[in-house]
Amino acid sequence: MNAIKDKNGIYVYKVAKGARVFRGDSSINRRTDYPLDNRITFFGLDKENVEHNYGITFEFVVQKPLTLIAIDRNNGNPAFLDRINEKTKRILDVNYGYKSGLRNSTPRSDNKLSEFIRDNLGEYDGYGCNEMPTDSGGRFHSEIMVCHPVQFIGDGIRVTDDGKLSELHAKHLDIVYKPKRKTRRRQSSSSKSSSRSKSSGRKSSDFVKANLFGE
Repeated sequence: MNAIKDKNGIYVYKVAKGARVFRGDSSINRRTDYPLDNRITFFGLDKENVEHNYGITFEFVVQKPLTLIAIDRNNGNPAFLDRINEKTKRILDVNYGYKSGLRNSTPRSDNKLSEFIRDNLGEYDGYGCNEMPTDSGGRFHSEIMVCHPVQFIGDGIRVTDDGKLSELHAKHLDIVYKPKRKTRRRQSSSSKSSSRSKSSGRKSSDFVKANLFGE
């Protein structure tokens, strides 16, 4: 994704109508469709990476262009920083690499940032982030967050081959019953690190990230 400066001086990513985005959900073993609801939702941009990290994968088509804050520009997006509070700035410093340059994705911080954008920056449809290095030495995949997905994105269709369903579902169950970890370090499929640490049960009434994209 390439960032451009909008009329407010904020750098944004534009996602065009017709673009394809992806989500993984290995708890859905045999379904072929994926209806969205209107909660904050996270998507990946590459099928291979999503399937590598999150298992059974669904493809969605953008029905209306998206304007997303370029959250990965570190301190190179001053007009955005001028519009956020100190708590949100700390999340960017610690979890989005604004001080270290490293992505440290955690459920609570990712959701808090998403909620702030939804509640205070309503002229934007969410945020976008290109692939970033992580604090564990890997690469965190590119992703987008959409505040109100039903308004912009059509329902999903499963794109994982039938022959992979049982394997990916079994891996999902194995991960679900492992001890939960506070941090999430997903990797680009091209990364030499093959970490697949995953915690379940991080879905709240306001967010769709747990199980569905990354938890």
